[in-house]
Amino acid sequence: MLRHAFTYHWRLWSIPEIKDCLDEAGFKSIHVWIREMPNTQSSGNAKEYNANRDVKYEESQRFNQGDAWNAYVVGVANT
Repeated sequence: MLRHAFTYHWRLWSIPEIKDCLDEAGFKSIHVWIREMPNTQSSGNAKEYNANRDVKYEESQRFNQGDAWNAYVVGVANT
């Protein structure tokens, strides 16, 4: 039996770091869409939060750290 055949040390990447990696990899344009999520510290957040609501992602050039958010980072290669 192989012990520890696969190990992974968790690494949390920031959005600017991901953008830099995509830029270094040669992507011609990089886009970030961000959606703020409900406040995770609020006790009024007991109901399920799902995508049936109006899902609004906004394209952003800068990112201000928030308590809870979801982002799509897209690299576009012009071939």
